[in-house]
Amino acid sequence: LFAMVVLSLGRFMTVGRVGPGGNGSKRYKCIAILLVVVVLLASFLISYLPLLDRLEDVFVNGLYYDKRIKLFIGAPSKQKHIAILEKYYSKFRGNPNLPWSTVRRLVRNMFSQDYGGVNGVKLHFYGNDGVCLFKYFVTPDDPQASYSLSVLLINFLSFLIITFSYTFIHLK
Repeated sequence: LFAMVVLSLGRFMTVGRVGPGGNGSKRYKCIAILLVVVVLLASFLISYLPLLDRLEDVFVNGLYYDKRIKLFIGAPSKQKHIAILEKYYSKFRGNPNLPWSTVRRLVRNMFSQDYGGVNGVKLHFYGNDGVCLFKYFVTPDDPQASYSLSVLLINFLSFLIITFSYTFIHLK
């Protein structure tokens, strides 16, 4: 998408300036290379950010457990985990901002370690859809709602820029 924005803006800026040596200058090539690097970096950061372990409290939606563990069916959210932990640990009062690492540790301590213990597999931001799309249908209580909204806003602004550029080119 970013590449399409850069191409449409490049075409928008060069319409009417076609001539000998106009696009072959050293300055133009440096700008083009810089734009390619910026586009690649922005695309990489936007896509890789949800996979960082440091940000799991924002981008992990739940944990999957072995089917033999009947206490956790499906992929329970952090709120469901905290409710179960409050019932198991009588003096535990769950904080909704409890990190996933603490939730996993408390769940591990609930079960015997004789048969390997209980380890949850993370349901990541990209794992909510069958084709590994990001989570674009969010509810207000989803921790990644602002991230999804910002990605959708970037997509919408990119669409507007491309539409404006090609409308101008067509009218010129």
